[in-house]
Amino acid sequence: MTANPDFGQVEADEAILNLSTFETFFPEKRPFFIEGSQIFDTPMGLFYSRRIGRSPSGSFDTRDGDAVLLERPLATSIISAAKMTGRTQSGITIGLVSAVTGKEYATLVDTVQNVRFRDQIEPRATYNVVRLKRDILNNSFIGMMATNAARTGENPATTGGVDWGLNMFNNMYSFNGQVALSRTGQDARKTGIGTEMRFSKRGGDHIGGDIRYEGLSPDFAINDLGFLGRSNIHNLRGGINLRGNNIWKFTRRRNFNFNSSAAWNFDGNKLRQNFTFNGNVQFMNWWRTNMGYGRNISVLNDRETRDNGLLRIPASNFFRLGIDSDSRKNISGGLDINVGDDWDGYYRGIRFSTRIRIKDNIELRIQPRYNQSRSVSRWVANVDNPADPNTQIPVFGELDTDRFSVVIRANITFTKDLSLQFYNQMFFASGAYNNFKALTSSDSFGPLAQGLYTENPDFNSRSMNVNALFRWEYRPGSTLFLVWTQARSGSGTPGDAAFGRNLAGIFDAPSENVLLMKFNYWWNI
Repeated sequence: MTANPDFGQVEADEAILNLSTFETFFPEKRPFFIEGSQIFDTPMGLFYSRRIGRSPSGSFDTRDGDAVLLERPLATSIISAAKMTGRTQSGITIGLVSAVTGKEYATLVDTVQNVRFRDQIEPRATYNVVRLKRDILNNSFIGMMATNAARTGENPATTGGVDWGLNMFNNMYSFNGQVALSRTGQDARKTGIGTEMRFSKRGGDHIGGDIRYEGLSPDFAINDLGFLGRSNIHNLRGGINLRGNNIWKFTRRRNFNFNSSAAWNFDGNKLRQNFTFNGNVQFMNWWRTNMGYGRNISVLNDRETRDNGLLRIPASNFFRLGIDSDSRKNISGGLDINVGDDWDGYYRGIRFSTRIRIKDNIELRIQPRYNQSRSVSRWVANVDNPADPNTQIPVFGELDTDRFSVVIRANITFTKDLSLQFYNQMFFASGAYNNFKALTSSDSFGPLAQGLYTENPDFNSRSMNVNALFRWEYRPGSTLFLVWTQARSGSGTPGDAAFGRNLAGIFDAPSENVLLMKFNYWWNI
Protein backbone atom coordinates (compact mmCIF):
# COMPACT_ATOMS: atom_id res chain seq x y z
CA MET A 1 0.00 0.00 0.00
CA THR A 2 1.20 3.53 -0.70
CA ALA A 3 -0.09 7.07 -0.21
CA ASN A 4 1.12 10.00 -2.30
CA PRO A 5 4.13 8.01 -3.54
CA ASP A 6 7.20 9.64 -5.02
CA PHE A 7 9.35 7.83 -7.58
CA GLY A 8 12.06 10.43 -7.87
CA GLN A 9 14.80 7.79 -7.72
CA VAL A 10 13.51 6.14 -10.92
CA GLU A 11 15.57 6.58 -14.08
CA ALA A 12 14.02 8.80 -16.76
CA ASP A 13 12.60 7.30 -19.95
CA GLU A 14 14.88 7.29 -22.95
CA ALA A 15 14.12 10.11 -25.39
CA ILE A 16 13.10 8.99 -28.90
CA LEU A 17 11.67 10.43 -32.12
CA ASN A 18 8.28 8.95 -32.98
CA LEU A 19 6.78 10.12 -36.29
CA SER A 20 4.43 7.15 -36.63
CA THR A 21 0.74 6.95 -35.81
CA PHE A 22 1.44 4.43 -33.05
CA GLU A 23 2.04 5.12 -29.37
CA THR A 24 5.47 4.43 -27.93
CA PHE A 25 5.67 1.68 -25.31
CA PHE A 26 7.80 2.61 -22.30
CA PRO A 27 8.73 -0.08 -19.76
CA GLU A 28 7.62 0.21 -16.16
CA LYS A 29 10.39 1.35 -13.80
CA ARG A 30 8.54 2.22 -10.58
CA PRO A 31 9.26 -0.35 -7.84
CA PHE A 32 5.68 -0.40 -6.52
CA PHE A 33 4.34 -1.55 -9.89
CA ILE A 34 7.28 -3.76 -10.88
CA GLU A 35 7.01 -6.08 -7.88
CA GLY A 36 4.88 -9.08 -8.85
CA SER A 37 4.10 -7.55 -12.27
CA GLN A 38 4.55 -10.89 -14.07
CA ILE A 39 1.27 -12.04 -12.51
CA PHE A 40 -0.58 -9.46 -14.62
CA ASP A 41 1.12 -10.35 -17.91
CA THR A 42 -1.33 -11.58 -20.57
CA PRO A 43 -0.95 -12.03 -24.34
CA MET A 44 -3.02 -8.93 -25.14
CA GLY A 45 -1.67 -6.56 -22.47
CA LEU A 46 -4.92 -5.63 -20.73
CA PHE A 47 -2.97 -4.01 -17.88
CA TYR A 48 -0.25 -1.45 -18.64
CA SER A 49 0.69 0.06 -15.29
CA ARG A 50 2.16 3.20 -16.89
CA ARG A 51 -1.45 4.40 -17.38
CA ILE A 52 -1.60 5.02 -13.62
CA GLY A 53 0.09 8.36 -13.05
CA ARG A 54 0.20 9.05 -16.77
CA SER A 55 0.85 12.44 -18.34
CA PRO A 56 -2.36 14.56 -18.21
CA SER A 57 -4.26 14.10 -21.46
CA GLY A 58 -6.75 16.97 -21.40
CA SER A 59 -6.53 20.28 -23.21
CA PHE A 60 -6.66 23.74 -21.64
CA ASP A 61 -8.59 26.89 -22.49
CA THR A 62 -6.44 29.50 -24.27
CA ARG A 63 -9.31 32.03 -24.19
CA ASP A 64 -9.32 32.42 -27.98
CA GLY A 65 -5.56 32.83 -28.11
CA ASP A 66 -5.31 35.41 -25.32
CA ALA A 67 -3.87 32.96 -22.75
CA VAL A 68 -0.31 31.64 -22.54
CA LEU A 69 0.66 28.42 -20.81
CA LEU A 70 2.97 28.91 -17.81
CA GLU A 71 3.09 25.47 -16.22
CA ARG A 72 1.73 22.02 -16.91
CA PRO A 73 2.43 18.93 -14.76
CA LEU A 74 4.35 16.15 -16.49
CA ALA A 75 2.54 13.38 -14.62
CA THR A 76 -0.69 12.82 -12.74
CA SER A 77 -0.33 12.56 -8.97
CA ILE A 78 -1.13 9.19 -7.42
CA ILE A 79 -3.14 9.85 -4.24
CA SER A 80 -3.07 6.25 -3.05
CA ALA A 81 -2.58 2.74 -4.41
CA ALA A 82 -2.77 -0.81 -3.10
CA LYS A 83 -1.64 -4.11 -4.55
CA MET A 84 -1.95 -7.69 -3.39
CA THR A 85 -0.25 -10.59 -5.14
CA GLY A 86 0.19 -14.17 -4.06
CA ARG A 87 -0.52 -17.81 -4.56
CA THR A 88 -2.68 -20.22 -2.58
CA GLN A 89 -1.74 -23.77 -1.65
CA SER A 90 -4.33 -25.05 -4.12
CA GLY A 91 -2.47 -23.42 -7.04
CA ILE A 92 -4.52 -20.24 -7.56
CA THR A 93 -2.50 -17.10 -8.32
CA ILE A 94 -4.17 -13.83 -7.24
CA GLY A 95 -3.36 -10.28 -8.26
CA LEU A 96 -5.28 -7.16 -7.23
CA VAL A 97 -4.42 -3.53 -7.98
CA SER A 98 -6.37 -0.43 -7.02
CA ALA A 99 -5.25 3.18 -7.40
CA VAL A 100 -6.67 6.68 -7.16
CA THR A 101 -5.16 9.64 -9.02
CA GLY A 102 -5.96 13.30 -8.43
CA LYS A 103 -7.07 16.24 -10.52
CA GLU A 104 -4.39 18.11 -12.40
CA TYR A 105 -4.40 21.70 -13.56
CA ALA A 106 -2.48 23.79 -16.07
CA THR A 107 -1.48 27.31 -15.03
CA LEU A 108 -1.97 30.03 -17.66
CA VAL A 109 -1.88 33.80 -17.86
CA ASP A 110 -4.48 35.93 -19.64
CA THR A 111 -2.39 38.40 -21.66
CA VAL A 112 -5.31 40.80 -22.04
CA GLN A 113 -6.41 41.02 -18.40
CA ASN A 114 -2.91 40.15 -17.11
CA VAL A 115 -4.22 37.62 -14.60
CA ARG A 116 -3.25 34.04 -13.89
CA PHE A 117 -5.78 31.24 -13.88
CA ARG A 118 -5.88 27.43 -13.71
CA ASP A 119 -7.67 25.05 -16.03
CA GLN A 120 -8.29 21.37 -15.31
CA ILE A 121 -6.50 19.02 -17.71
CA GLU A 122 -7.02 15.69 -15.91
CA PRO A 123 -9.97 14.60 -13.74
CA ARG A 124 -9.81 12.49 -10.62
CA ALA A 125 -9.69 8.81 -11.59
CA THR A 126 -9.78 5.34 -10.07
CA TYR A 127 -8.19 2.23 -11.55
CA ASN A 128 -8.91 -1.36 -10.57
CA VAL A 129 -7.45 -4.65 -11.83
CA VAL A 130 -8.36 -8.19 -10.84
CA ARG A 131 -6.24 -11.15 -11.94
CA LEU A 132 -6.84 -14.85 -11.21
CA LYS A 133 -4.86 -17.77 -12.60
CA ARG A 134 -5.34 -21.46 -11.81
CA ASP A 135 -2.86 -24.27 -12.43
CA ILE A 136 -4.41 -27.14 -14.38
CA LEU A 137 -3.29 -30.44 -15.79
CA ASN A 138 0.49 -30.74 -15.85
CA ASN A 139 2.33 -27.40 -15.87
CA SER A 140 -0.55 -25.56 -17.59
CA PHE A 141 -2.91 -22.80 -16.49
CA ILE A 142 -6.14 -20.96 -17.21
CA GLY A 143 -6.71 -17.39 -16.08
CA MET A 144 -8.95 -14.37 -16.19
CA MET A 145 -8.45 -10.63 -15.88
CA ALA A 146 -10.80 -7.67 -15.53
CA THR A 147 -9.89 -3.97 -15.51
CA ASN A 148 -11.85 -0.78 -14.92
CA ALA A 149 -10.76 2.83 -15.41
CA ALA A 150 -13.23 5.45 -14.18
CA ARG A 151 -12.61 9.18 -14.54
CA THR A 152 -14.91 11.76 -12.96
CA GLY A 153 -17.44 13.01 -15.49
CA GLU A 154 -16.72 10.25 -18.00
CA ASN A 155 -18.11 6.81 -18.68
CA PRO A 156 -15.94 4.02 -17.23
CA ALA A 157 -13.78 1.91 -19.53
CA THR A 158 -13.99 -1.80 -18.78
CA THR A 159 -12.15 -4.80 -20.17
CA GLY A 160 -12.22 -8.48 -19.33
CA GLY A 161 -10.70 -11.62 -20.75
CA VAL A 162 -9.81 -15.25 -20.36
CA ASP A 163 -6.32 -16.54 -21.15
CA TRP A 164 -4.67 -19.93 -21.11
CA GLY A 165 -1.36 -21.69 -21.46
CA LEU A 166 -1.37 -25.40 -22.26
CA ASN A 167 1.92 -27.31 -22.28
CA MET A 168 1.88 -30.71 -23.97
CA PHE A 169 4.14 -33.68 -24.59
CA ASN A 170 6.62 -32.98 -21.79
CA ASN A 171 6.55 -29.23 -22.54
CA MET A 172 7.66 -29.86 -26.11
CA TYR A 173 4.61 -28.00 -27.49
CA SER A 174 2.48 -25.20 -26.10
CA PHE A 175 -0.81 -23.54 -26.98
CA ASN A 176 -1.34 -20.08 -25.51
CA GLY A 177 -3.97 -17.47 -26.09
CA GLN A 178 -6.52 -15.00 -24.83
CA VAL A 179 -10.01 -13.82 -25.69
CA ALA A 180 -11.04 -10.39 -24.38
CA LEU A 181 -13.91 -7.91 -24.52
CA SER A 182 -13.86 -4.14 -24.09
CA ARG A 183 -16.65 -1.71 -23.29
CA THR A 184 -15.67 1.92 -23.88
CA GLY A 185 -16.85 5.20 -25.33
CA GLN A 186 -18.27 8.51 -24.13
CA ASP A 187 -21.00 9.55 -26.56
CA ALA A 188 -21.79 6.04 -27.83
CA ARG A 189 -20.80 3.00 -25.80
CA LYS A 190 -19.14 0.37 -27.97
CA THR A 191 -18.20 -3.25 -27.35
CA GLY A 192 -15.17 -4.75 -29.03
CA ILE A 193 -13.66 -8.21 -29.07
CA GLY A 194 -10.10 -9.36 -29.49
CA THR A 195 -8.37 -12.70 -29.59
CA GLU A 196 -4.79 -13.91 -29.80
CA MET A 197 -3.69 -17.53 -30.14
CA ARG A 198 -0.23 -19.02 -30.51
CA PHE A 199 0.88 -22.60 -31.09
CA SER A 200 4.61 -23.20 -30.50
CA LYS A 201 7.19 -25.94 -30.57
CA ARG A 202 9.59 -24.92 -27.82
CA GLY A 203 11.43 -28.10 -26.96
CA GLY A 204 13.87 -30.17 -28.95
CA ASP A 205 17.53 -29.76 -29.65
CA HIS A 206 17.48 -28.26 -33.13
CA ILE A 207 14.06 -27.23 -34.49
CA GLY A 208 11.45 -24.89 -33.07
CA GLY A 209 8.80 -22.58 -34.39
CA ASP A 210 5.39 -21.08 -33.91
CA ILE A 211 2.30 -19.80 -35.66
CA ARG A 212 0.23 -16.96 -34.24
CA TYR A 213 -3.10 -15.32 -35.04
CA GLU A 214 -4.42 -12.03 -33.69
CA GLY A 215 -7.85 -10.62 -34.48
CA LEU A 216 -9.02 -7.27 -33.09
CA SER A 217 -12.38 -5.81 -34.02
CA PRO A 218 -12.63 -2.10 -34.97
CA ASP A 219 -14.27 -1.22 -31.61
CA PHE A 220 -11.81 -3.15 -29.45
CA ALA A 221 -10.19 -0.54 -27.15
CA ILE A 222 -8.11 -1.27 -24.06
CA ASN A 223 -5.77 1.73 -23.83
CA ASP A 224 -7.50 3.37 -20.86
CA LEU A 225 -5.63 0.86 -18.67
CA GLY A 226 -3.92 -1.46 -21.16
CA PHE A 227 -1.65 -1.12 -24.17
CA LEU A 228 -2.71 -1.79 -27.75
CA GLY A 229 -0.94 -0.55 -30.87
CA ARG A 230 -4.04 -0.66 -33.02
CA SER A 231 -7.37 -2.42 -33.48
CA ASN A 232 -9.27 -3.28 -36.70
CA ILE A 233 -6.77 -5.90 -37.77
CA HIS A 234 -6.27 -9.57 -38.59
CA ASN A 235 -2.66 -10.50 -37.98
CA LEU A 236 -1.07 -13.82 -38.97
CA ARG A 237 2.57 -14.67 -38.18
CA GLY A 238 4.66 -17.78 -38.41
CA GLY A 239 8.27 -18.79 -38.15
CA ILE A 240 10.73 -21.64 -37.90
CA ASN A 241 13.87 -21.66 -35.79
CA LEU A 242 17.00 -23.79 -36.30
CA ARG A 243 19.42 -23.86 -33.38
CA GLY A 244 22.53 -25.62 -32.25
CA ASN A 245 23.85 -25.31 -28.70
CA ASN A 246 26.75 -27.72 -29.04
CA ILE A 247 30.32 -27.04 -30.14
CA TRP A 248 30.58 -27.63 -33.88
CA LYS A 249 33.47 -26.68 -36.12
CA PHE A 250 34.62 -23.22 -34.97
CA THR A 251 31.35 -22.21 -33.25
CA ARG A 252 29.79 -22.67 -29.83
CA ARG A 253 26.17 -21.78 -30.62
CA ARG A 254 24.14 -21.10 -33.73
CA ASN A 255 20.63 -19.82 -34.23
CA PHE A 256 18.83 -19.16 -37.51
CA ASN A 257 15.18 -18.26 -37.98
CA PHE A 258 12.86 -17.50 -40.85
CA ASN A 259 9.63 -15.55 -40.21
CA SER A 260 6.74 -14.38 -42.31
CA SER A 261 3.71 -12.28 -41.47
CA ALA A 262 0.64 -10.78 -43.10
CA ALA A 263 -2.03 -8.42 -41.81
CA TRP A 264 -5.23 -6.90 -43.15
CA ASN A 265 -8.03 -4.80 -41.71
CA PHE A 266 -11.71 -5.69 -41.48
CA ASP A 267 -12.33 -3.93 -44.81
CA GLY A 268 -10.01 -6.42 -46.51
CA ASN A 269 -7.13 -4.00 -47.15
CA LYS A 270 -3.74 -5.66 -46.83
CA LEU A 271 -1.68 -3.75 -44.24
CA ARG A 272 1.46 -5.86 -44.06
CA GLN A 273 3.16 -8.73 -45.84
CA ASN A 274 6.80 -9.51 -45.23
CA PHE A 275 9.39 -12.12 -44.50
CA THR A 276 12.61 -11.91 -42.51
CA PHE A 277 15.69 -14.04 -42.02
CA ASN A 278 17.88 -13.71 -38.93
CA GLY A 279 20.96 -15.52 -37.78
CA ASN A 280 23.48 -15.30 -34.99
CA VAL A 281 26.60 -17.30 -34.26
CA GLN A 282 28.86 -17.46 -31.23
CA PHE A 283 32.43 -18.40 -32.04
CA MET A 284 34.97 -20.33 -29.98
CA ASN A 285 36.54 -17.09 -28.71
CA TRP A 286 33.10 -16.02 -27.34
CA TRP A 287 32.64 -13.30 -29.94
CA ARG A 288 29.20 -13.15 -31.56
CA THR A 289 27.91 -11.98 -34.90
CA ASN A 290 24.35 -11.48 -36.07
CA MET A 291 22.70 -10.52 -39.31
CA GLY A 292 19.23 -10.10 -40.70
CA TYR A 293 17.51 -9.50 -44.02
CA GLY A 294 13.88 -8.75 -44.71
CA ARG A 295 11.55 -7.74 -47.51
CA ASN A 296 8.25 -5.91 -47.22
CA ILE A 297 5.71 -6.41 -49.99
CA SER A 298 3.83 -3.35 -51.20
CA VAL A 299 0.71 -2.81 -49.04
CA LEU A 300 -1.80 -0.14 -48.03
CA ASN A 301 -1.61 2.07 -44.94
CA ASP A 302 -4.97 3.05 -43.43
CA ARG A 303 -3.65 5.42 -40.73
CA GLU A 304 -1.01 7.74 -42.19
CA THR A 305 -3.52 10.17 -43.74
CA ARG A 306 -5.36 10.49 -40.41
CA ASP A 307 -8.71 9.12 -41.59
CA ASN A 308 -8.46 10.72 -45.02
CA GLY A 309 -7.97 7.73 -47.31
CA LEU A 310 -5.47 4.98 -47.96
CA LEU A 311 -1.81 5.32 -48.85
CA ARG A 312 0.15 2.80 -50.93
CA ILE A 313 3.49 1.87 -49.32
CA PRO A 314 5.99 0.59 -51.90
CA ALA A 315 7.95 -2.64 -51.51
CA SER A 316 11.17 -2.36 -49.52
CA ASN A 317 14.19 -4.28 -48.26
CA PHE A 318 16.28 -3.96 -45.12
CA PHE A 319 19.52 -5.45 -43.85
CA ARG A 320 21.36 -5.40 -40.54
CA LEU A 321 24.73 -6.67 -39.38
CA GLY A 322 26.21 -6.72 -35.89
CA ILE A 323 29.21 -8.01 -33.98
CA ASP A 324 29.84 -8.27 -30.23
CA SER A 325 33.11 -9.04 -28.48
CA ASP A 326 33.69 -11.36 -25.53
CA SER A 327 31.54 -9.98 -22.70
CA ARG A 328 33.69 -11.72 -20.08
CA LYS A 329 36.55 -9.32 -20.71
CA ASN A 330 37.08 -6.12 -18.74
CA ILE A 331 36.59 -4.17 -21.97
CA SER A 332 33.91 -5.35 -24.39
CA GLY A 333 31.64 -3.82 -26.96
CA GLY A 334 29.52 -4.20 -30.03
CA LEU A 335 28.70 -2.58 -33.36
CA ASP A 336 25.40 -2.71 -35.28
CA ILE A 337 24.69 -1.35 -38.76
CA ASN A 338 21.22 -1.04 -40.31
CA VAL A 339 20.35 0.01 -43.86
CA GLY A 340 17.24 -0.25 -45.94
CA ASP A 341 14.32 1.35 -47.72
CA ASP A 342 11.99 3.57 -45.70
CA TRP A 343 8.73 3.75 -47.61
CA ASP A 344 9.74 5.60 -50.79
CA GLY A 345 13.02 6.81 -49.27
CA TYR A 346 15.86 5.13 -47.41
CA TYR A 347 17.46 4.98 -43.97
CA ARG A 348 20.73 3.98 -42.41
CA GLY A 349 21.84 3.70 -38.83
CA ILE A 350 24.80 2.75 -36.71
CA ARG A 351 25.02 1.87 -33.02
CA PHE A 352 28.13 1.31 -30.94
CA SER A 353 28.24 0.04 -27.37
CA THR A 354 31.13 -0.43 -25.01
CA ARG A 355 31.43 -1.69 -21.46
CA ILE A 356 34.50 -0.97 -19.35
CA ARG A 357 34.94 -2.83 -16.09
CA ILE A 358 37.50 -0.61 -14.39
CA LYS A 359 37.46 -2.79 -11.29
CA ASP A 360 35.17 -5.56 -10.09
CA ASN A 361 33.00 -2.92 -8.42
CA ILE A 362 33.22 -0.13 -11.03
CA GLU A 363 31.59 -0.37 -14.45
CA LEU A 364 31.09 2.16 -17.25
CA ARG A 365 28.81 1.75 -20.31
CA ILE A 366 28.65 4.10 -23.31
CA GLN A 367 26.14 3.65 -26.15
CA PRO A 368 26.14 6.22 -28.98
CA ARG A 369 23.65 5.83 -31.84
CA TYR A 370 23.05 7.70 -35.10
CA ASN A 371 20.14 7.24 -37.52
CA GLN A 372 19.45 9.01 -40.78
CA SER A 373 16.58 8.85 -43.26
CA ARG A 374 16.17 10.65 -46.54
CA SER A 375 13.34 11.52 -48.99
CA VAL A 376 10.57 9.73 -47.08
CA SER A 377 7.11 10.96 -48.05
CA ARG A 378 5.33 11.64 -44.74
CA TRP A 379 1.99 13.24 -43.96
CA VAL A 380 2.10 16.81 -42.65
CA ALA A 381 -1.53 18.04 -42.71
CA ASN A 382 -5.02 17.68 -44.12
CA VAL A 383 -6.21 20.96 -45.70
CA ASP A 384 -9.62 22.01 -46.96
CA ASN A 385 -10.25 21.28 -50.62
CA PRO A 386 -11.09 24.58 -52.37
CA ALA A 387 -13.00 22.65 -55.05
CA ASP A 388 -15.14 20.80 -52.50
CA PRO A 389 -15.46 22.24 -48.96
CA ASN A 390 -16.79 18.89 -47.71
CA THR A 391 -13.49 17.12 -48.40
CA GLN A 392 -9.87 17.57 -47.43
CA ILE A 393 -6.59 17.09 -49.28
CA PRO A 394 -3.79 15.14 -47.56
CA VAL A 395 -0.52 17.07 -47.84
CA PHE A 396 2.78 15.18 -47.80
CA GLY A 397 6.38 16.31 -47.77
CA GLU A 398 9.62 14.46 -48.42
CA LEU A 399 11.24 14.27 -45.02
CA ASP A 400 14.96 14.10 -44.16
CA THR A 401 15.69 13.23 -40.52
CA ASP A 402 18.84 12.98 -38.41
CA ARG A 403 18.85 11.47 -34.92
CA PHE A 404 21.73 11.18 -32.50
CA SER A 405 21.63 9.69 -29.03
CA VAL A 406 24.29 8.75 -26.50
CA VAL A 407 23.58 6.94 -23.23
CA ILE A 408 26.23 6.83 -20.48
CA ARG A 409 25.84 4.63 -17.41
CA ALA A 410 28.23 4.22 -14.50
CA ASN A 411 27.86 1.93 -11.49
CA ILE A 412 30.05 1.94 -8.40
CA THR A 413 29.43 -0.62 -5.66
CA PHE A 414 31.30 0.43 -2.52
CA THR A 415 29.90 -2.40 -0.37
CA LYS A 416 26.96 -4.78 -0.66
CA ASP A 417 24.83 -2.10 1.04
CA LEU A 418 26.30 1.06 -0.51
CA SER A 419 26.23 2.00 -4.21
CA LEU A 420 26.25 4.92 -6.64
CA GLN A 421 24.56 4.89 -10.06
CA PHE A 422 24.85 7.52 -12.80
CA TYR A 423 22.77 7.83 -15.98
CA ASN A 424 22.94 10.42 -18.76
CA GLN A 425 21.22 10.55 -22.13
CA MET A 426 21.70 13.27 -24.73
CA PHE A 427 19.33 13.25 -27.69
CA PHE A 428 19.09 15.40 -30.81
CA ALA A 429 16.52 15.05 -33.59
CA SER A 430 15.98 17.25 -36.63
CA GLY A 431 13.71 17.00 -39.62
CA ALA A 432 13.44 19.00 -42.84
CA TYR A 433 10.56 18.67 -45.32
CA ASN A 434 10.90 19.32 -49.04
CA ASN A 435 8.80 18.97 -52.19
CA PHE A 436 5.31 19.31 -50.69
CA LYS A 437 2.67 17.45 -52.67
CA ALA A 438 -0.94 16.33 -52.56
CA LEU A 439 -2.12 12.74 -52.31
CA THR A 440 -4.38 12.37 -55.33
CA SER A 441 -5.05 8.65 -54.93
CA SER A 442 -3.78 5.86 -52.74
CA ASP A 443 -1.06 5.17 -55.32
CA SER A 444 0.04 8.61 -56.51
CA PHE A 445 0.89 12.19 -55.59
CA GLY A 446 0.22 15.35 -57.52
CA PRO A 447 1.38 18.99 -57.37
CA LEU A 448 0.13 21.09 -54.48
CA ALA A 449 -1.70 24.27 -55.43
CA GLN A 450 0.20 27.40 -54.50
CA GLY A 451 -0.86 28.84 -51.14
CA LEU A 452 -2.82 25.76 -50.13
CA TYR A 453 -0.31 24.86 -47.42
CA THR A 454 1.96 27.56 -46.00
CA GLU A 455 3.16 26.14 -42.67
CA ASN A 456 6.74 25.10 -41.87
CA PRO A 457 6.68 21.61 -40.28
CA ASP A 458 10.50 21.38 -39.91
CA PHE A 459 11.67 20.58 -36.39
CA ASN A 460 14.76 20.43 -34.22
CA SER A 461 14.53 19.06 -30.68
CA ARG A 462 17.25 18.58 -28.07
CA SER A 463 17.13 17.00 -24.65
CA MET A 464 19.40 15.74 -21.91
CA ASN A 465 18.46 13.73 -18.82
CA VAL A 466 20.88 13.17 -15.96
CA ASN A 467 20.24 10.95 -12.95
CA ALA A 468 22.66 10.29 -10.07
CA LEU A 469 21.48 7.91 -7.35
CA PHE A 470 23.26 7.14 -4.07
CA ARG A 471 21.72 4.13 -2.30
CA TRP A 472 22.43 2.96 1.25
CA GLU A 473 20.67 -0.07 2.71
CA TYR A 474 21.37 0.77 6.33
CA ARG A 475 19.46 -2.29 7.61
CA PRO A 476 17.89 -5.26 5.74
CA GLY A 477 14.95 -3.98 3.70
CA SER A 478 15.42 -0.35 4.76
CA THR A 479 17.09 2.13 2.39
CA LEU A 480 18.15 5.73 2.10
CA PHE A 481 18.28 7.35 -1.36
CA LEU A 482 20.03 10.59 -2.28
CA VAL A 483 19.14 11.64 -5.82
CA TRP A 484 20.09 14.43 -8.21
CA THR A 485 18.25 14.74 -11.52
CA GLN A 486 18.63 17.30 -14.24
CA ALA A 487 16.38 17.61 -17.28
CA ARG A 488 17.17 19.90 -20.20
CA SER A 489 15.06 20.33 -23.29
CA GLY A 490 14.85 22.88 -26.03
CA SER A 491 14.83 23.41 -29.77
CA GLY A 492 17.16 24.83 -32.36
CA THR A 493 16.83 26.06 -35.90
CA PRO A 494 14.16 23.85 -37.53
CA GLY A 495 15.75 21.35 -39.89
CA ASP A 496 19.31 22.07 -38.73
CA ALA A 497 21.15 18.73 -38.42
CA ALA A 498 24.60 20.15 -37.59
CA PHE A 499 26.01 18.04 -34.75
CA GLY A 500 28.21 20.77 -33.27
CA ARG A 501 25.42 23.35 -33.00
CA ASN A 502 23.02 20.81 -31.49
CA LEU A 503 25.61 19.63 -28.98
CA ALA A 504 26.40 23.18 -27.88
CA GLY A 505 22.72 24.10 -27.88
CA ILE A 506 21.69 21.45 -25.39
CA PHE A 507 23.84 23.08 -22.71
CA ASP A 508 22.19 26.43 -23.43
CA ALA A 509 18.71 24.93 -23.02
CA PRO A 510 16.79 25.68 -19.81
CA SER A 511 17.23 23.03 -17.12
CA GLU A 512 15.27 21.72 -14.17
CA ASN A 513 17.24 20.34 -11.23
CA VAL A 514 15.81 18.22 -8.46
CA LEU A 515 17.58 17.19 -5.25
CA LEU A 516 15.79 14.41 -3.41
CA MET A 517 16.27 12.45 -0.21
CA LYS A 518 14.08 9.40 0.20
CA PHE A 519 13.92 7.32 3.36
CA ASN A 520 12.41 3.81 3.62
CA TYR A 521 12.02 1.80 6.80
CA TRP A 522 10.95 -1.84 6.84
CA TRP A 523 8.82 -3.20 9.66
CA ASN A 524 8.71 -6.96 10.06
CA ILE A 525 5.21 -7.56 11.42
